[in-house]
Amino acid sequence: PPPPLSSGNVVSIGERRYLLHSPLGSGTYSCVWLARVASVGWEAEADGGAAEVAIKEMKCGRGPGILPDATLQRTRYEVQVMQRLAAEAACSSGSTLCAPRILDHQFWPLGPEAPEALLCRVAMTRCRGQPLCEWTEACRLRGEGWAQSAARSASFVAAAGSAAAVPEALRQHEATAAYCTSFLAAALAARALLVQLGPTFQTLNGSIAMHRDVNARNLLVFSPDPTFPISLCNSAAPTVSMAAEALEFSVVDFGACVDAAAWIGDGEGSWQAANPTGDARYWGPASWARHLEGPEALRGDAALLRQYTRRLDMFAVAVCAMEAMAALHTVECPSAPSSNGRELVDGVERLRRGWTGYWELAVHSFDLLAAYSHHACAGDDATAGQVWNGLLQANVPQALRDCIGELCANLSAAAEHLRRAPPAPEGAVTQWRQAAGMLSALREMLLPEGRLEWADLPAVLSSSASAASPLGASAEVCFSDIDEDSHDLSVASIKTRTPSPRKSFGGGGGDVSLTDARPELTTPPHQR
Repeated sequence: PPPPLSSGNVVSIGERRYLLHSPLGSGTYSCVWLARVASVGWEAEADGGAAEVAIKEMKCGRGPGILPDATLQRTRYEVQVMQRLAAEAACSSGSTLCAPRILDHQFWPLGPEAPEALLCRVAMTRCRGQPLCEWTEACRLRGEGWAQSAARSASFVAAAGSAAAVPEALRQHEATAAYCTSFLAAALAARALLVQLGPTFQTLNGSIAMHRDVNARNLLVFSPDPTFPISLCNSAAPTVSMAAEALEFSVVDFGACVDAAAWIGDGEGSWQAANPTGDARYWGPASWARHLEGPEALRGDAALLRQYTRRLDMFAVAVCAMEAMAALHTVECPSAPSSNGRELVDGVERLRRGWTGYWELAVHSFDLLAAYSHHACAGDDATAGQVWNGLLQANVPQALRDCIGELCANLSAAAEHLRRAPPAPEGAVTQWRQAAGMLSALREMLLPEGRLEWADLPAVLSSSASAASPLGASAEVCFSDIDEDSHDLSVASIKTRTPSPRKSFGGGGGDVSLTDARPELTTPPHQR
């Protein structure tokens, strides 16, 4: 095997050499390092002349410390997906690839002690930025700091006796304006995420693969403005729009991908054969139904079947966009909103409560699944069985579906208000309508019954989209394809399931490990 990755070392991958700098991150299956191209003369070949790259290392095959599903086939397929994605994006006019490009890769045997084990290193272009979850958390903390500073300043002014010079109505008007601007910045940032990543996922899901592990750690974001969005609190809408459009988003980690054609079939690598994987906080009702009850649960529900087989990544991208929007909207709700913004403030607060309820349920369900995986892997079948029965009794798929229904109703109401009466001067109408289109898109992406396809997304996100008819003409065609293809996805004879009552859940939240609950590593009891 080659020498280990270490800061300052030069490693060879294929025909090129790379100078290692520092670790970028690690996960269940791999680690990633920042490096620079060391080969003389190659810098001119890199995109834009950039010589900074990422080196991903993973072990595969069979051997000590190698997970059962870390197969050579899976590792090779990850490389193939990235190669095909870059090639197809290059052939699409006007399409920008928001993902790393493969530069080279190489396999090495790990030695006679593990004759069936291999080490793979992949060199790829480095996407700028940091994980979305880290960036939004930093933005949230900056927002809290700004709010505390503003509160201290207000207290100082009041103590000095000069507060009477500012009428209460004016203070509430300014607070309402700051609140609305904060929401606009958050909504346009979420819109930028969808605008940029949509074409890449359209290419990926269209003919290559399903990603299956979209989450806020596998989406990267780069912001030229290190103080975004706090710096925009008193800015005009066009300035807010330009700042949001300057954000750069990308998707990484294609290790959980499955072939798109195989996925909708009935053999190996299909939705019927492969268990859900990835971060369960970003699973939709369909993924939970598939994991808890098996393929039969989806055959009995046309909407869930389509969400799982066709819109798996779309749902997770929408959750990431909602998560980002909620975290970036940092200004507190004014105590007495001014009349020109009161309806929007009320609608956004309902939206915030709806999202909080959904996210707490998603995290709580994730925690239970992590506990099940922990006990099952430790051989404690009795405790694992109790946790699993708790998940079944909680009816997580229906509980999530109920939360999504409420959340989507709030998205629709807020979008309609923004189209009808945007809380801004005439010059900002375009930006508010763009925000409305983004809210409509999220609604269609989240709903199991939604008909939105990646190809429809640009039209919905445009400022001209209407609430009454948000979808392009292709949506009907895509949905009707399900019962006509030859991939055992017919819904012609599906019976309607009787929804079970929603169970109550306690709160959840906080940062949780992404490596504690890879469902793929722990077979559900009904398959054991």
